[in-house]
Amino acid sequence: MALSRLSASVLYPVLMYTESGQKIMETLWNKTLEELEIRDITTALGRAD
Repeated sequence: MALSRLSASVLYPVLMYTESGQKIMETLWNKTLEELEIRDITTALGRAD
């Protein structure tokens, strides 16, 4: 987690200066949100069992 946070803090400002970088960040952010939602759902299902 620390590694991804570090790389995000380095990559984010660099990518935000370019239009394609902004699209990449948007895609990565959406993927991250999807993964978090899936993890939350599986955790909730695990609790239900």
